[in-house]
Amino acid sequence: MMMVSVIMLSFSLVSCSSSDDSDPAPAAKAPKVVSTSPSNNATEIPVGTVNVQITYDQEVSIDNSKNVTVTGAVVRKDASASGKVVSIPVECYDYETVVTISIPAGFVHTSGAKADAYSLSFTTEEQEEPVEDTFEHATTAVKKMGVGWNLGNTLDAHDASKSSWTTTAEHETCWGQPVTKRELITMMKEAGFGAIRVPVTWYQEMDSEGKVKDAWMKRVKEVVDYVIGEGLYCILNVHHDTGADNGLFKSWIKADEDNYTQNKSKFEYLWKQIGETFKDYDEHLLFESYNEMLDAKSCWNYPTSVGTFDADYAKKSLEAVNNYAQSFVTAVRKTGGNNAIRNLIVNTYAGSAGGNWSENANLPVEQLKLPTDKVSNHLIVEVHSYPNISNGFSKEITYIDWLFNNIKEKLITRLKVPVIIGEWGTSNVDAGAGKTDYDVRKSDLFQFVDYWVKKAKELDIATFYWMGLSDGAYRSVPAFNQPDLAERIAKAYHGDSYEGKYPTASFEYVVTYNQDWAEMFLYGDWNDSGFKVSDYQSITVEMDKAYGDKLQIKIYGDMIEKDTYKEQYVPLSASSATTTATFDGAVLGSTFQRITLQTNAGLQTARLKSVKLTKADGSEVAGMVTSAWGCDVVGEITTSE
Repeated sequence: MMMVSVIMLSFSLVSCSSSDDSDPAPAAKAPKVVSTSPSNNATEIPVGTVNVQITYDQEVSIDNSKNVTVTGAVVRKDASASGKVVSIPVECYDYETVVTISIPAGFVHTSGAKADAYSLSFTTEEQEEPVEDTFEHATTAVKKMGVGWNLGNTLDAHDASKSSWTTTAEHETCWGQPVTKRELITMMKEAGFGAIRVPVTWYQEMDSEGKVKDAWMKRVKEVVDYVIGEGLYCILNVHHDTGADNGLFKSWIKADEDNYTQNKSKFEYLWKQIGETFKDYDEHLLFESYNEMLDAKSCWNYPTSVGTFDADYAKKSLEAVNNYAQSFVTAVRKTGGNNAIRNLIVNTYAGSAGGNWSENANLPVEQLKLPTDKVSNHLIVEVHSYPNISNGFSKEITYIDWLFNNIKEKLITRLKVPVIIGEWGTSNVDAGAGKTDYDVRKSDLFQFVDYWVKKAKELDIATFYWMGLSDGAYRSVPAFNQPDLAERIAKAYHGDSYEGKYPTASFEYVVTYNQDWAEMFLYGDWNDSGFKVSDYQSITVEMDKAYGDKLQIKIYGDMIEKDTYKEQYVPLSASSATTTATFDGAVLGSTFQRITLQTNAGLQTARLKSVKLTKADGSEVAGMVTSAWGCDVVGEITTSE
């Protein structure tokens, strides 16, 4: 207790000092280094002028009377200080050399304190052997591609609800397409297509360290080999690792500054693995950096296009696209071999070709920067476009003309590079059977195809149709389910006299019902399609024999409430193998969602020979036969040229 009393007394005496005295000023803090550029012990720093920057925790000055020592390089000019940053430009002449910058104590200071001595080292890049450029230049390659096709919904398929896949086939077929065969690629070649874009989604085939599973890389290589083996150009990319977040799916590559910082190494490692796998392939193989990269809010067209436009964020978002593009080129070139001179493709934000509906819609094409490359004439820019012809093709001509002029001005001329349209079609190309322009306005679609392909050819732009032409079971034959569209695309490029091969196929289906009341789709699927009853007359089903009421056509009409619909039932004919069900609006309401063939007699097997819908104008639409639930469906195929 006595000790405490003495301390308190001492404090009291100090506190009672004269009111004229003030507290002593705290001692000034010595400046501390918080970051450097290049970072300490960095490697592969390019030879040439390096502006070394050292950032302190406060504003500083320097004393040039004290000498900074530099080994392994030459000081280009005196150091300078601005705010918290000290800059020391040095000239690095030698490859694979350790450069050390030693700053003496007191060289950096504030008005009241001196910084401690500091030393920073980095190593310059390795000297590369001179590259002999034997590959055709990008402009030549793009011109020779002609018209191309996307092998879509195949290696790019994914399911975010799954943590892994049992087999590559399970992964490849999860969106309903069959395992790809080389015969499909042969068919596309014989139809007049000169290039195939092979979209690939990687995220579900990578471990926690970013290593791609051997089986997946092997399967990707097999498909690429199909294309190269046919003498076609092949574009291999990173696809749904980008794109709009949706439910469980969250893309890991985004046009976002923080995202780039976080995933730069992972992205470069992915391309390192791809590059090393294909480094010996010839000039027919091209790499595409990423598909449709969006900002953190999954905005299409341009960054922050939804809600209030944020100019500062948009600038950083577009710069992130440029940074990813640079990382792609740098990573691929480092893998050596033919990758040192391979033609590489970088995409705009969202694959946008620009737009004239907003002052910001052109930002993706205006702000795209070409990556720095160690070789010349081996970079290509890619855009995507899906014009809307729902009001007729003629109403869209002015916009199409504007779009191609925009591509020419903002990309081809400004950046002095060739361009490909890596995906194109019309705006409802994915609307579903019975709803696409191919189904509802084919004449306008074909006029559009003619105009689009010819406009692109005038500018030496290669075009890759998404995707159609051969879908689902037709790919296994292989055959075209849209042979007239495939032929139209080919002739728009090659000329009306071009004679390609466009095989078609017809199917008979054996359905095995494994459960009571099981159903097989005849048209539509579990998504509510909302087909207008007034647009259709009937559906006709041809079986191998008369089944009578053992089977019934079930038509789902207007929704009453969730999972409950108005329903029309038509039993199959008891006297004929063919049954026609006329749509009854009084029963269905104004729409129907899907049509199935349902077992009405428990477990059984039946054979369906054909199904077609007759529209109000008398035209016919083929059915879409797949299992709905509780049954297995096997197609048996016949083909024709």
